[in-house]
Amino acid sequence: MQLQLRGKASGKTQIFDLEAKDLEKSVLDFLRERGTPMASSCNGRQQCNKCLFNTNKLGCATTIAELSHEKPPLYIEIDYL
Repeated sequence: MQLQLRGKASGKTQIFDLEAKDLEKSVLDFLRERGTPMASSCNGRQQCNKCLFNTNKLGCATTIAELSHEKPPLYIEIDYL
């Protein structure tokens, strides 16, 4: 399974291969582990709302597993990349 990340401002796209161990990670942690910054001044405590993706989802509160229930391809869009 793969996850596609797109930056709105740059139009850049990155594709990540997903493994079973990634499913329980938050989107915020998953991207940070791969060297892709995602804004967050609260360090993932669901307080600042800066880690928004796909318009209305919080990266710190949404797991990769939750995304996998959506229709493929798995897709994340953030304001910058």
